[in-house]
Amino acid sequence: EQGGPDQGDPGQGQQQQLGDEPALREIFKDDFLCGVALGGFTQPGSFLGDLAGKHFNRVVADNAMKWESVERSEGNFNWGGGDGLVRMAKQYDMQLHGHCFVWYQQTPRWVYGDLQPGEQGRATLIKRMQNHIRTRIAHDKENFHVWDVVNEAVVQDGSMRKSFWYNIVGPDYVKLAFETAREADPTA
Repeated sequence: EQGGPDQGDPGQGQQQQLGDEPALREIFKDDFLCGVALGGFTQPGSFLGDLAGKHFNRVVADNAMKWESVERSEGNFNWGGGDGLVRMAKQYDMQLHGHCFVWYQQTPRWVYGDLQPGEQGRATLIKRMQNHIRTRIAHDKENFHVWDVVNEAVVQDGSMRKSFWYNIVGPDYVKLAFETAREADPTA
């Protein structure tokens, strides 16, 4: 996440009122959870925060929990956006959906840019992936009970996406990511 509180909130700086329509979370409470993706800097009490809190009972971060937002350089974690989302979810009694550990996009170049296919590159990328997953879960597991572990590993024709994960680690990067997440949070 870039910017400050409520970046992109259509109600920022304006007095907007929520309508008196029934809340989606109440209409469907016996059927399923209603989810929304929000930025980590959406504030409780803002129009967007109140709108989401009224209608939705599950929230996932849009970009605030992607690798490039959380760990821009190796071992330096920024929890600001994710922690903001946790605060908002608690205020509005929303479940949190963790997003996302391993993806071929929005991963900083330091993670893979200096690596080549082969045993050394594979071992280094696996180590970086496992450290990222373990550290994120250790920070967040009290608040999150569902995680997106690997995002978009398969393309539309059903084959594996030929990403840097696939090219350096091999197709078992998916299994390794899920094993690491399960080890770090066995109850999720």
